[in-house]
Amino acid sequence: MSNHFDPDEVSELSSINVERLLADTLLDDHGGFSFWRFFEKWFREKGSSYYFVFKKNLRVTNIQFAELTALIRSHNLVRGTEESLHDLQFVALQDFITGLQELVESFSPLSTHNVNELIASLYAPVLRRQIVIHQFFGSCAVFIPPHLDIDLASVCGYSGYIHDCGEIVYLQQVDYAGKHVFFDAIDRYLLSRRDRESVFFTMFAHEDFTPNDRMMESYLRDGLDDLKFYVEKFYMGTHLLVSVLHEMREKFAGRLVIPEPGDFRETHPKLREQKNVDASRSLWFLVDQSVGPNPREKGEERFFICYEQQFVNENPFHIFDENKPAWIAPVTIPHTLLGAMLNLTEVSRGRDAKRKVIVRDPFSGTGTTWLECLKYQNVLAQCSDLEPITPALVADNLKFFKTSTSDLKRLIGQLEALTASAVEKLQQPERITGGKNEPALEAYNKAIALFDTVHLDDRTYAVTFPKALIRSLRRLTLLERILFYLALRTARRNMAAIERRSATWSTIFCKEARSLVAQIKTLCTQRERGRKEYNGHANFALAQGNYSLSLSLAKAVLKSTPDPTNRAITVKDALDIEPDSCDIIVTDPPYGFNTDDDPHQLASLYSQMISVFIRALKNEGQLVLCLPDRSHIGRRSYFFTHKQMVTHQVLAAAEAAHREVIALTFAVPRRDIFRPPYYWESERALRRAILHFRIRDIV
Repeated sequence: MSNHFDPDEVSELSSINVERLLADTLLDDHGGFSFWRFFEKWFREKGSSYYFVFKKNLRVTNIQFAELTALIRSHNLVRGTEESLHDLQFVALQDFITGLQELVESFSPLSTHNVNELIASLYAPVLRRQIVIHQFFGSCAVFIPPHLDIDLASVCGYSGYIHDCGEIVYLQQVDYAGKHVFFDAIDRYLLSRRDRESVFFTMFAHEDFTPNDRMMESYLRDGLDDLKFYVEKFYMGTHLLVSVLHEMREKFAGRLVIPEPGDFRETHPKLREQKNVDASRSLWFLVDQSVGPNPREKGEERFFICYEQQFVNENPFHIFDENKPAWIAPVTIPHTLLGAMLNLTEVSRGRDAKRKVIVRDPFSGTGTTWLECLKYQNVLAQCSDLEPITPALVADNLKFFKTSTSDLKRLIGQLEALTASAVEKLQQPERITGGKNEPALEAYNKAIALFDTVHLDDRTYAVTFPKALIRSLRRLTLLERILFYLALRTARRNMAAIERRSATWSTIFCKEARSLVAQIKTLCTQRERGRKEYNGHANFALAQGNYSLSLSLAKAVLKSTPDPTNRAITVKDALDIEPDSCDIIVTDPPYGFNTDDDPHQLASLYSQMISVFIRALKNEGQLVLCLPDRSHIGRRSYFFTHKQMVTHQVLAAAEAAHREVIALTFAVPRRDIFRPPYYWESERALRRAILHFRIRDIV
């Protein structure tokens, strides 16, 4: 199987010749019609088939599927042209099968040849826009028609929830899988490669990976962990998978590099040093399941999937997600979720390069929106917050990510020294005596002295920052500021456990510090891979990863970004937004969830801000809101902050402003997965709902 079209055929793939191509493809080798033969030729041999692995599965969120389709609409080209098809239609695999079969059967009195010609002439404009989607619980297969190209690097690099992606080699339901068909698929893939370098082949097995990746357990939970399988228990037909693997070593010797069981983090770098081994890509074999009637539950069908991993998304902000070093609130929105919310708006779609897309976030907190917008060349982010400490928080997070790798390693050493020497001394949040001449302990004492000036509510642990604290914070070193934020994180997340005496301040503070150290080490490892600018993507850098190429934010992007306290992040009321001043508003407003906010004031804020947002958007502007949907911990979640009431308020505000809410009319496989409202679930705290509105003037 080859997903690379012959260059000589490109001229035949202009939109005017799709009809001819379709008519020829509808005929099988015997002059008749076979759906599966058509599917294989149209999408696999002449077209492209891609596989996307998500960082989180449907147990956590469904926004990743809508993000994927938005990115495909944004980053496609008709082959041989500069034309992009934005009005793509996404069809479920089974619906595509049924629809095409019934279409052919509708013209059954005609000869097969005439049916092919008739269908091609009448329905080429429809079929040239149809992309087939096969969604799984934690991943997605996408089948692209022959005349379209997808910029896979852009889809991966801009995404919030795509972990990695590449071309499909083999996909089959476990119950119907066969060794010989699988071997044929591997053989076709290897023959399609123009080079003769060997390729890594890895089974994503619990036996090899799970014992060695528990340091990333929280990252892998409800995501990649669910794609692993027990290779020693699975069969392919009548053959034990272990036997299939042994036979593959013999059959594909010199073409596939198949590591022996063990810790692949250790073996792969060594194998990669061998001659004639392509380190830029690798074959992965894993198992995913279908989606049940309830999207948060797995279906009964399991699928074997083998694909060529081409790109891995290594956005540095996603390593920390909702735990960036400068942190003040336990309900901070994750970077992955905010990135997906931005991509719903198709903000990365090729627009007039001279026109900046203005994105506003009036509740910017620690700068998640502002930082995520750095990867878009055409975006001007205007972020604000009523909290006076916000500019300092965003500046500290930017400073952290701009810090050199050598300085970050020094920071790691200081944090490790503190946790090693202070475990027995940190019994409560107070300064440590006898810490002289120990730089880490002295830094901790300065941080705690500043932490003592923070007001924490005794019941809710809501926080208030005196103005003097903000001035003092700027005078601390990076280590001292990070220790201040760690103390705040320890208190706000764990004070109930400390009060209950189920844990000590020492234990929890050191746990938070070690977690941060692990994240910084991951960031350093990524940086040391020798990144270079990726051609055509000035904001992305490319590096050799463990198993394939990795995409990250280019070093120059952070280096050239000025301190956000210089008017990039402002302190002002969320209602202070000028009419007709922005293209997109993406925000995570206050919930009143872990605070004692006056419900009357909060309800008034929601009512007023929605009207302000509707007026602030330009014609065809977009509004994306992340809202509380349900509390899992008994804490009150006000109904007026929920999706039902906010949706009605948006409709009412649009009507009052002589505007209307519109919806895109492209087809999707399942509305409860691909259409808003989307969900984001944290079983330990709350469920969020994500709303997406498009607003235009009534003419």
